[in-house]
Amino acid sequence: MVVLHVKRGDESQFLYETEVEKSVDEVVEDITAIFNGRLKVERICYEMEELQKHGTFLPLEMQGLTDEQIKELKLEDPWEKRCAPQGAVFEKDEMGRRCGLAPPPHLQEVLKKAAETAKEFVSKKHASKEVIDPSRACLWACGKKFLAGNQLSDHLGKCFLKIDRRHECSTLE
Repeated sequence: MVVLHVKRGDESQFLYETEVEKSVDEVVEDITAIFNGRLKVERICYEMEELQKHGTFLPLEMQGLTDEQIKELKLEDPWEKRCAPQGAVFEKDEMGRRCGLAPPPHLQEVLKKAAETAKEFVSKKHASKEVIDPSRACLWACGKKFLAGNQLSDHLGKCFLKIDRRHECSTLE
């Protein structure tokens, strides 16, 4: 078994435990799935916060338009009345992406706690642009690139430790 300390740039991301017999391709696929999954969770948490503040999304044709433009174009949100939570609080979305019918305070708390719990599990701050395409990902350690198709054992040797008393020199067998 080996534990890989995965970093993005100089920033520590997570620890990944694997076997040295695994291929580099398998490990790259696993690590990128974990990395990208963490980013997805963060994006979902952001959208949950927006849902908590401003309600559900407007239809695509209405997003980004002002109230005057919506009236002028005679557009209507078919889901507004059906999806409005009971006791909804109106909070206009300045970005124009959401309907503005936020859930009542007790449901806002539920959304807030769920997002906070999910964020705790992933705990790093990244933008969606940092997603790594598994087909373009590679691993580096000790200044060397791990070659696709190789086993991890081709790049990482086995380390044996033997404990002894101080001043007693023993050979490793």
